[in-house]
Amino acid sequence: MDRETLLSSVDAARDEIVELTRALVALETVNTGEMPTGNETIAAEFLRGKLVQEGILDVEVLGRTPERGNLIARLPGSSGQSRLLLISHSDVVPVGDASTWTRAPFGGEVVDGRLYGRGSSDMKGTAAAEVMALILLKRAGIAPRHTVTLTCVADEEAGGTYGMGWLVREHADRVRADYSLNEGGGGFVALDGKLHCMVGLGEKGRYEAVYNVHGRAAHAAHPWRGENAFFRLGRLLQAIEQYRAERRTDNPFFAALRPLLGPEILADERITPENVDALADRLEAVDSGLAGACRGLSRLTLTPSILHGGVKSNSVPDRVRLVCDLRSVPGQSTAYLEEELRRIAQEIPGVEAALIPTAEPSLSPVREPFMATLRESICAAAGADVAMLPSTTSGFTDSRFPRELGTVAYGCVPGSPHRSPEPHNAHGADEWTGVDDLLVATRFFVDAVYRIAVEGALDQ
Repeated sequence: MDRETLLSSVDAARDEIVELTRALVALETVNTGEMPTGNETIAAEFLRGKLVQEGILDVEVLGRTPERGNLIARLPGSSGQSRLLLISHSDVVPVGDASTWTRAPFGGEVVDGRLYGRGSSDMKGTAAAEVMALILLKRAGIAPRHTVTLTCVADEEAGGTYGMGWLVREHADRVRADYSLNEGGGGFVALDGKLHCMVGLGEKGRYEAVYNVHGRAAHAAHPWRGENAFFRLGRLLQAIEQYRAERRTDNPFFAALRPLLGPEILADERITPENVDALADRLEAVDSGLAGACRGLSRLTLTPSILHGGVKSNSVPDRVRLVCDLRSVPGQSTAYLEEELRRIAQEIPGVEAALIPTAEPSLSPVREPFMATLRESICAAAGADVAMLPSTTSGFTDSRFPRELGTVAYGCVPGSPHRSPEPHNAHGADEWTGVDDLLVATRFFVDAVYRIAVEGALDQ
């Protein structure tokens, strides 16, 4: 079967792809981050049954605990080389306030070309696309030259301790591959008269920055006898708001972006720490996502997110705990981050800072043959001439774990280039993915697997 016929089989399987996504969304694999949680085994077993029914027999479910299963499936290749790893995750974040949803959070309802439900965008739609890609290749009777491995793992939303992190630590031989594809890229931007697809070479680090602010307790009727920790907290919050993080433009994204910008957007020869903020402001009128990438990839961010304090309304509080979300750019050490936290609070008495890592920053190198192959697959899947724009995601993904094994891991899940710029509400109410997005993603994975594992596009 030639590649064009294979891609046509995706369109013929449209309803099956949609129904598989709906079935996954209906499984309530909610990860709160605190055990017991997740219950991802139900999704892993469901997908195992689907794959085995299609004759893909090299399938297993492994878990650190019985309830938190990770699916691993393979199309074995004749060479014995593990060339490509497809990654997705089955856990989803909590629904939140259900009254803010206009669609059933686990209903998988399809309305006007959109499939609604928690996890439809992040990331069960991708899981369905990857699984269907393997199934369609199997149905076509295509025997790969190199092994393709698919994982749909638990616990991504809480850091991967029960998911990909555990697999890499305990079962590295089962997930090791030369190259990998995962979430963290695939969005389109129009620049210099051409469509570009952003490919995530890496990701920022994610930490919890904890400030413990101390005061001295007293009766609230005699506040002068105490030291109110809330007033010190107010000074701390102001210091965080006024903090100006160091700007950096050494990410490969900026070197790739510069040639695409005309003088009306950037008159300078280079993108520098001094001009990156002004560039982001001008890009807002061109593409808000691109402007956000300029801001997010040029600095660490520190966002207050959780507050605990006070013991009784008639007592001066003697302690308050502030938790912040901190995202660091690749190249910033833990020691540097800790020093920045201390520097922010250095003028405020009674403040202690601590840094709790969730995900270290990581970055894969630019590998031109891999990038060129992905471009060909995106063009074939989207039906458009697309160039590639290397980037880095501001969120964390599971790709950092296979990078520890030497895998070149990129984030690239393209959807329809013609879709509305309206956000898909991942982690929010009425999360959705487009039916057209599912079809483009499935075509992309089918084509990429065919080029890399069947034709040997990356063979040296």
